[in-house]
Amino acid sequence: MPPSMGIEGQMRFIDVGDTGDGLSSAGSLAAPRQWLRDLAQSVADRRYARAESRRALRLYTQVRHERPELAGRALYCEIVARCLGGEPERARAYVRHAEDSFAAWPVSRAVRFRDVVAYVIIEERVLAARRASARADIAAVVAGLIPTAL
Repeated sequence: MPPSMGIEGQMRFIDVGDTGDGLSSAGSLAAPRQWLRDLAQSVADRRYARAESRRALRLYTQVRHERPELAGRALYCEIVARCLGGEPERARAYVRHAEDSFAAWPVSRAVRFRDVVAYVIIEERVLAARRASARADIAAVVAGLIPTAL
């Protein structure tokens, strides 16, 4: 008789305990609920990243028009400071952290506007949501909207 057959020859369920995927033989709904929460958060993160990327592009155009002498880090600091409501120290820190995070690996290069935007969005979104990380690939969303050349 196969191991899953009972004494009377009827099929019985074997309790295998936790399967490691959040579902147990008891039919726990914890994993599907968490999956749905993560999906909803991912959609919200992507929507936020698109909106903020568009806002950053508008500010980029505005600042380039108003201050054509600015370029590179100085330009990015000015844009981020405006995004943050006029906090130049925090803006400089964000640009520096973006450079450390995006422009140093896998090869060292100059920081790009899209790097700075991605870093600011990730930081602001994670801080606002009080989470350990974003649920979506924010850098990919930003890269889809902000040209590499910026």
